[in-house]
Amino acid sequence: MPFVSSARPQTLLPTDLSLDPTHPDFAATGLKVASVIKGDKLATAQRRVLLGELGALSPALLNELDRSLRHALEL
Repeated sequence: MPFVSSARPQTLLPTDLSLDPTHPDFAATGLKVASVIKGDKLATAQRRVLLGELGALSPALLNELDRSLRHALEL
């Protein structure tokens, strides 16, 4: 899973996906403020240690995240 942060850098990296409240699909994410998914910061976790789910990414946002992850992994 990629790292999600509400601390927005001045310059986004090609591996970053900006999630802005003005995006039509933002409400479905479950996030409360503008955030960035950091595609270059990946982690694994066992399902049993996860506390819950905030929301989901729309197909359009998933496509953007896929592009970010492909760039991060040089695929």
